[in-house]
Amino acid sequence: MRVGHEPAAVAAPAFTAAGATGCYVAAMLVENLTGHTYQQEITTRIVQPLHLRDTTAPETGTTIPGPHSHGYIAVPQPAGGTQLVDITEQNPGGGGTVSTTADLDRFPTRSAPPR
Repeated sequence: MRVGHEPAAVAAPAFTAAGATGCYVAAMLVENLTGHTYQQEITTRIVQPLHLRDTTAPETGTTIPGPHSHGYIAVPQPAGGTQLVDITEQNPGGGGTVSTTADLDRFPTRSAPPR
Protein backbone atom coordinates (compact mmCIF):
# COMPACT_ATOMS: atom_id res chain seq x y z
CA MET A 1 0.00 0.00 0.00
CA ARG A 2 1.26 3.43 -0.86
CA VAL A 3 0.98 6.02 1.86
CA GLY A 4 -0.88 9.16 0.87
CA HIS A 5 -2.20 7.75 -2.38
CA GLU A 6 -5.32 5.93 -3.46
CA PRO A 7 -4.92 2.14 -3.73
CA ALA A 8 -3.91 1.05 -7.21
CA ALA A 9 -6.89 -0.11 -9.25
CA VAL A 10 -6.67 -3.68 -10.46
CA ALA A 11 -8.82 -4.59 -13.42
CA ALA A 12 -10.81 -7.80 -13.12
CA PRO A 13 -10.25 -10.28 -15.94
CA ALA A 14 -12.84 -9.95 -18.68
CA PHE A 15 -13.28 -13.73 -18.95
CA THR A 16 -12.35 -16.57 -16.66
CA ALA A 17 -12.69 -20.18 -17.75
CA ALA A 18 -12.37 -23.29 -15.65
CA GLY A 19 -10.98 -26.30 -17.40
CA ALA A 20 -10.54 -29.95 -16.69
CA THR A 21 -6.79 -29.96 -17.30
CA GLY A 22 -5.97 -30.19 -13.59
CA CYS A 23 -8.34 -33.13 -13.19
CA TYR A 24 -6.72 -34.97 -16.09
CA VAL A 25 -3.25 -34.32 -14.69
CA ALA A 26 -4.31 -35.51 -11.21
CA ALA A 27 -5.84 -38.67 -12.66
CA MET A 28 -2.68 -39.39 -14.66
CA LEU A 29 -0.54 -38.78 -11.56
CA VAL A 30 -2.65 -41.19 -9.49
CA GLU A 31 -2.38 -43.83 -12.23
CA ASN A 32 1.40 -43.43 -12.58
CA LEU A 33 2.03 -43.53 -8.82
CA THR A 34 -0.29 -46.42 -7.96
CA GLY A 35 -0.36 -48.54 -11.11
CA HIS A 36 -4.18 -48.51 -10.91
CA THR A 37 -6.72 -46.42 -12.76
CA TYR A 38 -8.05 -43.27 -11.14
CA GLN A 39 -11.46 -44.93 -11.02
CA GLN A 40 -10.09 -47.99 -9.16
CA GLU A 41 -8.35 -45.78 -6.60
CA ILE A 42 -11.41 -43.58 -5.99
CA THR A 43 -13.58 -46.68 -5.60
CA THR A 44 -11.29 -48.61 -3.24
CA ARG A 45 -10.00 -45.65 -1.19
CA ILE A 46 -13.13 -43.49 -0.90
CA VAL A 47 -16.39 -44.96 -2.25
CA GLN A 48 -16.20 -48.42 -0.64
CA PRO A 49 -14.77 -47.49 2.80
CA LEU A 50 -17.31 -44.68 3.23
CA HIS A 51 -20.18 -46.92 1.99
CA LEU A 52 -21.23 -44.42 -0.66
CA ARG A 53 -23.77 -46.72 -2.30
CA ASP A 54 -24.78 -44.40 -5.11
CA THR A 55 -21.41 -42.93 -6.10
CA THR A 56 -19.38 -44.17 -9.04
CA ALA A 57 -16.25 -43.07 -10.84
CA PRO A 58 -17.05 -44.13 -14.41
CA GLU A 59 -14.16 -44.57 -16.80
CA THR A 60 -15.79 -43.84 -20.13
CA GLY A 61 -19.49 -44.52 -19.66
CA THR A 62 -21.87 -41.65 -20.17
CA THR A 63 -25.05 -43.07 -18.64
CA ILE A 64 -26.22 -41.86 -15.25
CA PRO A 65 -28.16 -44.61 -13.48
CA GLY A 66 -31.55 -43.97 -11.90
CA PRO A 67 -33.59 -40.80 -11.81
CA HIS A 68 -31.52 -37.64 -12.07
CA SER A 69 -31.76 -34.00 -13.00
CA HIS A 70 -30.53 -32.79 -16.36
CA GLY A 71 -28.12 -30.00 -17.19
CA TYR A 72 -28.54 -27.78 -20.23
CA ILE A 73 -26.49 -25.12 -21.96
CA ALA A 74 -27.65 -22.53 -24.47
CA VAL A 75 -25.70 -23.02 -27.69
CA PRO A 76 -25.60 -20.03 -30.04
CA GLN A 77 -26.97 -20.84 -33.49
CA PRO A 78 -25.49 -19.53 -36.77
CA ALA A 79 -28.83 -17.97 -37.81
CA GLY A 80 -29.15 -16.25 -34.42
CA GLY A 81 -30.75 -17.23 -31.17
CA THR A 82 -29.79 -20.21 -29.07
CA GLN A 83 -30.75 -23.86 -28.75
CA LEU A 84 -30.83 -25.66 -25.40
CA VAL A 85 -28.65 -28.76 -25.47
CA ASP A 86 -28.82 -31.48 -22.80
CA ILE A 87 -25.26 -32.01 -21.50
CA THR A 88 -26.21 -34.36 -18.68
CA GLU A 89 -24.61 -37.46 -20.12
CA GLN A 90 -21.07 -36.91 -21.30
CA ASN A 91 -17.74 -38.64 -20.91
CA PRO A 92 -16.49 -37.82 -17.41
CA GLY A 93 -12.86 -38.04 -18.49
CA GLY A 94 -10.22 -37.64 -15.80
CA GLY A 95 -11.65 -37.02 -12.38
CA GLY A 96 -15.32 -37.50 -13.14
CA THR A 97 -17.65 -38.91 -10.53
CA VAL A 98 -21.40 -39.43 -10.41
CA SER A 99 -23.18 -39.28 -7.06
CA THR A 100 -26.50 -38.65 -5.36
CA THR A 101 -27.33 -35.85 -2.96
CA ALA A 102 -27.61 -38.45 -0.18
CA ASP A 103 -24.02 -39.63 -0.78
CA LEU A 104 -22.82 -36.04 -1.09
CA ASP A 105 -24.35 -35.41 2.32
CA ARG A 106 -22.70 -38.53 3.78
CA PHE A 107 -19.23 -37.77 2.41
CA PRO A 108 -18.16 -34.93 4.77
CA THR A 109 -19.68 -36.70 7.78
CA ARG A 110 -17.97 -40.02 7.13
CA SER A 111 -14.65 -38.64 5.89
CA ALA A 112 -14.09 -36.11 8.70
CA PRO A 113 -11.70 -37.10 11.48
CA PRO A 114 -13.40 -37.91 14.80
CA ARG A 115 -13.71 -35.01 17.24
